Amino acid sequence: MEKVIKHLPQNDQACGWINCLEKRIPFPKLVGRQLAQWVVIGGGYTGLAFARRLASLKPDARIIVIDACAIGEGGSARNSGFAMANSSSGEAFDPTKLREYNRINRINHAGIKILREIVERNNIECQWRDVGKLNCGAEDATGNAAGHLIDWLEASNTEYENLSSVELSKRLGTSYYTHGIWTKGDVLLQPAALVRGLSNTLPENVELFDNSPITKISEQNGKLYLECSEGSIITNQLMLATNSYLHAMSANSKHTVPLTLSASLTRPLTKAEQASIGNPDDWGILSLHGMGATIRYTPDHRILIRNTADYNSRYFLNNQQMKLAKSKHLECLRQRFPSLKDVGFDNTWQGVLSVSRNSTSVFSKLSERIYTAGCYNAAGISRGTAFGHALAEYACDGDSDLINDIIQYPKPQWLPPRPILDIAMKSVIWSRKINLGMDG
Repeated sequence: MEKVIKHLPQNDQACGWINCLEKRIPFPKLVGRQLAQWVVIGGGYTGLAFARRLASLKPDARIIVIDACAIGEGGSARNSGFAMANSSSGEAFDPTKLREYNRINRINHAGIKILREIVERNNIECQWRDVGKLNCGAEDATGNAAGHLIDWLEASNTEYENLSSVELSKRLGTSYYTHGIWTKGDVLLQPAALVRGLSNTLPENVELFDNSPITKISEQNGKLYLECSEGSIITNQLMLATNSYLHAMSANSKHTVPLTLSASLTRPLTKAEQASIGNPDDWGILSLHGMGATIRYTPDHRILIRNTADYNSRYFLNNQQMKLAKSKHLECLRQRFPSLKDVGFDNTWQGVLSVSRNSTSVFSKLSERIYTAGCYNAAGISRGTAFGHALAEYACDGDSDLINDIIQYPKPQWLPPRPILDIAMKSVIWSRKINLGMDG
């Protein structure tokens, strides 16, 4: 087996979450030849959760986590900071699918529980907020989506509030939305601060190397050989926690596809600006429209806007595309908060996530020595943590309720090759953006 890796992630140094933090002391680059029992490629939520759990199960093993960029500055730091507890099916209630809905939510809750224990034990400062999330819509058509969501929440005994437009306006500081459903259990946080804290508090038998892209994986005489520009690793076992880059790392993966999202974050609002929107507490909105805007008002009084999702076969948006995205973010901000006419964005960035055709995830043993997990369809903080934790136990022949829930996921459906895939993805995204209207 030999795999040459040509497609590598990039860091645009523009992520607002990261740039809000103090400059990070980098982990060392991989230099020279290293030996390890286990190697984890990818230093995001899944890879770190896997390494942490594996280290507790095998305290005498040397475990290496290695990342092509700075650990914690990839997709894990670039999302909107929702640790999802309650999923939205996006469709009308179907009692035959309730068991599946509950199973997915159990996985989400397990991931939050794992993270909460780590955060509390290690005093990780990441703006962890147990405030739930809001599912909002501005178009009349989203009333149907709100009704469907309520049906799912009631059937699953999930605590929620159906808010009137007046209640929403008071809670959010904007009268823009007509429908709003609050759900309990979801956590809002600062994703870059969380993943940085996770990487800084790993057990002693885990070593981290960043800015060391693996460019070749081969297998010889029962060992795996990983190569990068300044060094190499010989290992017994490998875990691929590369998510949207999984298909670039493994010849077996033809079932996931990357989506490129962009977001913008303002400076902290002044006291006068906070007062102009009613001095609300922090909150987070996911749109009742599947392609609608995600918005957050953070504990440090910043506003985050994400209302773009694109399929880009080259992964990264060019400068012109990013300018267009930023203009959409600004339009979204002005529509919802007209009193903040002098507020712009300090940072605009992009990130790549992984989706599958049938909205399922990957949890797999690819070969005798290689494991992988990923493709969380935009629920990577909680679900990625749960999958990484469970995969470590699975790789050690363990058994648990969490593993049993995860292995019930159907396999991701096959995707056609390019250029058919390119045409199909662009068509799907275009069709889903139809009738976005005020929810964009």
